[in-house]
Amino acid sequence: MALLSHTQRENDSPNTLKAALRGLGGSMGAWGLHFGFISYITLFDLYMITFAAGIMLYFTLSFETPLAYAGVLYMACLAVLFLLRKQTRRYKLRQMIMFLAVGAFGLLSAAFHTQSQRSVFLPDYDRAYDVTGWVEGQDQGRTGPRWMIRVTVLEGYDTPPKRIRIRGKGDGLQIGDFIQTRAVLKGPLYPATPHGYNARRAAYFQGLAASGFAVKSLENIENIHTSTRQNWARSWAQIRYKLAARIESQSPKNTAGLQAALITGLRRGISEDHVTALRASGLAHILAISGLHMAIFAGSFYSLMAWGFACIPAFARSRDVRKYAAFAGILAASFYLLISGASVATQRAYIMAVILFLAVMLDRQALSTRSVSIAAFITLILHPESLLSVGFQMSFAAVLALVIVYRHWSDWKSRQGWVFTGSLILRIRNGFVSLSVTSFVAGAATGLFAVMQFQRWAKYGLLGNLAAMPVFTLLVMPMALATFLLLPFGQEYLSLWVMGKGLEQVLWVAGHIETLPKAMFAVKKPPAGYVGLYAACFLMVCIGRRGLISTGLLFGGILAVLWIKSAVPVMRVSTNGYVTWQSDEGAYYTLNRRADHFGRGQFLQQNGHPNADVESAARLEYCDSRGCLLRIKGKKIAIIETPDLLPEACETAELIILQKRQAGPRSKYLCSAKIIDPETLKQSGAVDIYAEPNGWRLETTRITVRNNNAKPNKAQNQLLPQLNRHPWD
Repeated sequence: MALLSHTQRENDSPNTLKAALRGLGGSMGAWGLHFGFISYITLFDLYMITFAAGIMLYFTLSFETPLAYAGVLYMACLAVLFLLRKQTRRYKLRQMIMFLAVGAFGLLSAAFHTQSQRSVFLPDYDRAYDVTGWVEGQDQGRTGPRWMIRVTVLEGYDTPPKRIRIRGKGDGLQIGDFIQTRAVLKGPLYPATPHGYNARRAAYFQGLAASGFAVKSLENIENIHTSTRQNWARSWAQIRYKLAARIESQSPKNTAGLQAALITGLRRGISEDHVTALRASGLAHILAISGLHMAIFAGSFYSLMAWGFACIPAFARSRDVRKYAAFAGILAASFYLLISGASVATQRAYIMAVILFLAVMLDRQALSTRSVSIAAFITLILHPESLLSVGFQMSFAAVLALVIVYRHWSDWKSRQGWVFTGSLILRIRNGFVSLSVTSFVAGAATGLFAVMQFQRWAKYGLLGNLAAMPVFTLLVMPMALATFLLLPFGQEYLSLWVMGKGLEQVLWVAGHIETLPKAMFAVKKPPAGYVGLYAACFLMVCIGRRGLISTGLLFGGILAVLWIKSAVPVMRVSTNGYVTWQSDEGAYYTLNRRADHFGRGQFLQQNGHPNADVESAARLEYCDSRGCLLRIKGKKIAIIETPDLLPEACETAELIILQKRQAGPRSKYLCSAKIIDPETLKQSGAVDIYAEPNGWRLETTRITVRNNNAKPNKAQNQLLPQLNRHPWD
């Protein structure tokens, strides 16, 4: 905790800094120092932002960063800092080099974490494999049960991948059972739309090699030899699912799935109606075990233990009961982390909770921007990829905003002479005001991140949170803690009944808000990079000083205007050549309504019309059995099936989509129009087409920065073999 104590001294002189910068190892120890020349953002927070920027740079680059290059850059920065350690007049230069070193460290940590995963993907086409493994998880899909299999043997692979997901029958199967089957598998899918959710990248970090379906039932077999680590994972998975089954059996039927999800993190029993209602009312965040759940669970246990210790007079007089209760809170948070599945979101909440409890034990300020920065740093060291997730962005945005607001609000309340003790009515008023401020600030901080990622906004989200969160905070989650305390005695049905009644009130609020007019408001997707730019503006407003807050607000407003005026694609071409487009009148059409359901839905969502009807274009006057000749935004597009129609299309259209067979090199050379054919789609993936004054702009789902068949020149010979694409591309 030397870092925590060191960062409290924000006015250290240059003479004090010289000792901290001596040596290569001491250069990274300057994280918490204030050098006196940056007057807007505290240096500690700025280092954290620079570290995150290095990680973002890694994921933004279109090629895999070689570890050697990132390591050389990092070590070079440290070497320069070492050489400048005695140059007291050049501390600004040292500061700039330090920023570069921290950014290089972020780049290096992201590259190291990615390459250490060593996940493998199966080929991107359907193929049958014999599979042996054990059942790690199970949920209910639309077409039947889906099984997460930890693979021990896979046909054709000496070193099998970590896990696969398959659909199939498994009568009588339990979590942890060893199985064998034959399944048709293919690697994870590429993004359905450009700059859309990258399921392939997420699968890489999860170790998910493929998905598919079993051609025969999953057969239970005798135990096979597995490693000690897998045995522990198998045993813990069995405990979690057995606990979830016990909770579901003892809970009210209507809320059983929700109660099991809040306690164990397993969402298999939640109905789709409940999810839709919670999403429309702005309460969907309660489904993801994150900071709110961890704070209530561990905080309730902390309060309970503090009260218990205080009831022992001799112990309370000789000891600080808060510190012992904080240690008990860490144990409770650790238990909840394990029993809830230890997802990345839960790990973030756990790290933050541990830092807060440690601050109590060490007599430090529990809530500060530095504690948020430390939690973010630890999370990004463990999971750099989480920086791109909406969960990371929303959770830390909410915590940071609450820390800033409550710090200023506490000072204001002290000046205004607020009374925090007294009559019951006064306490209820203070509690309701605090809850209202918390809901408003958290909703405002996370709202735009959610809108940018999901393209939908719960219009009455603040109303839903104000109406439902008191019940959730004061009744539902404390009863989850009580369930664990009553489990050893077999009396958990008492707390589960009360918890169910509380969740019924939450669902009642969600259901009524869902029925309000236009409860869910859809917006178009922002251009690529807007999330990062908005995050920068958000940080300026939260942790900036002086004019930087005004600058953040100004640039945030400019981003909002540019977002409103940004263009949306007028056409989508899937990897298989299926076309969906929007006419000048705003209607959507497709030539095959039975194909590309998911991709077409993503296309509609990013255009801000997720519920729009897509009509068949077969009966339109400009379409016939040979294809379509469209006019969109004053430009002509030809959709044809075979290359024999290409000469005619080249004479009339500016863009040609060839669906079934690729065009020959001579045809492409003679045609002045842009041509998208199956060979193009194989390389580029799905394509979004934008109509611009100067012609057509095409955005693809796959990054094609290098023609692998091209011959590099001599200067590139040493570079190209190492600058490969990311493992998930």
